[in-house]
Amino acid sequence: MGFKGRLLFFGYPLAEILVLWGVASLIGWGWALLGILAGIPIGFALMRNAGASAAGLMQANAAGDQQRAMAMASSMTGQFVAGVLIAIPGYLTDLIGLALLLPGVRGAIGRRMMSRYRSSPWMSRMPGSGPIIQGTVIVEDLRYEDGFDSGSPNPGEDEPPAITR
Repeated sequence: MGFKGRLLFFGYPLAEILVLWGVASLIGWGWALLGILAGIPIGFALMRNAGASAAGLMQANAAGDQQRAMAMASSMTGQFVAGVLIAIPGYLTDLIGLALLLPGVRGAIGRRMMSRYRSSPWMSRMPGSGPIIQGTVIVEDLRYEDGFDSGSPNPGEDEPPAITR
C-alpha cells in the first residue's frame, strides 16, 4: 500500500473523528450523534429516488432520445453516489454527498463516471448490448424418433421381455 493508500486508510477516519469532535463541542454530543444517524435514512431515500428515476431513463432511451437519456443517466448516477455518501456515517461524507446534490457538480461527476465506464471493455460484453435478432423457436419432440420412448432409461423397455430357454 502506497502513501496515498495509507493516508486514505488512516487519515480519513481520523479526519471524521476530529470533525465529529468539533461538531459535538459546538452543539453537544447527543445532537452530533443524532445528526450522524439522521443522515442514514436520508441517504437511503436518495438512493431509492435515483433508482426510481431509472424508469424514466429507460423510457427516454426507448423513445430514442439519446441526449436526454445521457443527461438523466449522469444525474441519476450522481444522485445515487450522493445517497451512498450521505448514508455512510460521518460529517465529511455528508458534506461531500451534499455537494454532489448541487446540479452542476452532480452532472459533472455523473458525466465523468459515465465516460469512464462506457470506455471499459466489459460494457460491450453486457447481455443485450448486441444486435437483436427476431426469430421463432422450434422445439421438436424427439421421444418417438427411433420407434421407442427415449424417456425410458433402457431402449426397448416398452417391448415385452423375450423368453429364452
